[in-house]
Amino acid sequence: MRALLILASLLTACETTWQVHQGPNQAPELTATRRVFIFQMFKTVPVKAALAIGGGGAFAADISAVELGERLSASDGFRVKLDVVAFPPTNEGRRVPPLSFVTEVPRDVGQTTLGIVWLEIERHQGRSSLATPLDRRIRGKVVRCSVDAEKRLAEDCVLHFQYAPVGEPGRWVKDYVLRLKYHIAPTQ
Repeated sequence: MRALLILASLLTACETTWQVHQGPNQAPELTATRRVFIFQMFKTVPVKAALAIGGGGAFAADISAVELGERLSASDGFRVKLDVVAFPPTNEGRRVPPLSFVTEVPRDVGQTTLGIVWLEIERHQGRSSLATPLDRRIRGKVVRCSVDAEKRLAEDCVLHFQYAPVGEPGRWVKDYVLRLKYHIAPTQ
């Protein structure tokens, strides 16, 4: 039996239509109508190839994984600034995840640049239940992303920061692995 991994990504497209409206005895008024389209793409690939999916369907078989454990840095200059915020429970009907993990990582490490940040939910003896890309916010030389989760789910969350050589986006060569369970305070 071959192990397969399903990769899913959401693409969002926006269409804006501008119209001029003018009623009797009124100045022309310009209004915009915006339609948002969301596309979901699935790709099933062998796990070995899924570690480094490149542009145009090209695969690279080798990617070096750096397991950070309880550390927030690696010897090659990679570092994570991690803020964990605990929110109090609300009295309203809707629930808000009580923990927010906000990370900042360098955009460039050595001769590599950040390609993708993704979240994996790992359960049942290290088996992956979910893998999804995260939204990244670039701020100068750092990239910020966040995950909000309940404590019991956060213990299974694994963040992956994958870097590619400069000028070769998609040919990921380094995967820094941050397990959130090591960064939850006992009182949270």
